[in-house]
Amino acid sequence: MILKEKSLLEVWGIDSSPTAIDEAKEMAKGAGLKEHCHFQLGDALDLPYEDSFFDVLLDRGLLHHILPENRKLYFENILRVLKPKSLVYLSVFSKKTLIRQLHQLIFST
Repeated sequence: MILKEKSLLEVWGIDSSPTAIDEAKEMAKGAGLKEHCHFQLGDALDLPYEDSFFDVLLDRGLLHHILPENRKLYFENILRVLKPKSLVYLSVFSKKTLIRQLHQLIFST
């Protein structure tokens, strides 16, 4: 039942590391979800997806690696590829919060 539910989802992922992409592909294959998972090398500052492409976006540990001068571009990119009323999960491994910057970007326009 759980695998059947998982098969209804399409998963897309990018990473700048070929090793991370290979590991993600192997994990998807091992879970029997290879045909529903699409992984590729990519750059979070230039996301290779159409506008309003995703319902959900997960960032598990990249945001804190984005240089301060590139954060506005990063947020613009993730907002560009998200559909209206979509979900975002940002996981930041830092003692400093970047949520204020995201809030200012979203609500200042």
